[in-house]
Amino acid sequence: MDIFIFDNQSNRISINEYTILLVKEFRDLWDIERNKCKEDPTGLLRLRAYKEFAYIYLYLDWKSVYHKSLEQEKREAALIDSGLTEEELQDELFKAAVDKYRKIQDSDRILSLIKTAYRTLYKTEVFLDNIDFNNDVDEIGKPIFTPANVMKDIAGIAKMRKELQVLEEEYKSSLKAQSKMRGDQEPGIFDM
Repeated sequence: MDIFIFDNQSNRISINEYTILLVKEFRDLWDIERNKCKEDPTGLLRLRAYKEFAYIYLYLDWKSVYHKSLEQEKREAALIDSGLTEEELQDELFKAAVDKYRKIQDSDRILSLIKTAYRTLYKTEVFLDNIDFNNDVDEIGKPIFTPANVMKDIAGIAKMRKELQVLEEEYKSSLKAQSKMRGDQEPGIFDM
């Protein structure tokens, strides 16, 4: 589901599925009192909420330009691009909305599995990056890891990354095809 989309005319994130405001965590961000600021004393423009929505989209959504970036890089880029401050990131209502969005996204089992595979792949990369052939030895001084085995693991990572990218693209394509269908129709051969 495309909850947020980029609006070319306003050059900011907009809400595509207003039903998201039925969810308590997002309704809390939309609150007029919470959105009052110097630039919008009435809170009606909901400037803070839109900045928070932009962060959530940029940081968590698989359609974000930062989707494939490392976790810390995504966080920093989303923070800068959304215009939020570190202090605003620590707001409890905002953190609850971030958690809820993550749960909504991860409720799709296939997407959740793809994300788990990416996280595992990243952890493996970090592990391999921290191997020290000279110091990682057993009790008798024999190396625990050999360069040949590490190279095999690296080759496996490259293969797995390609397979995950194909799986992710197929998944995204199927979602796009399904979102174009109306009612209970199944996509046909010409809908793919």
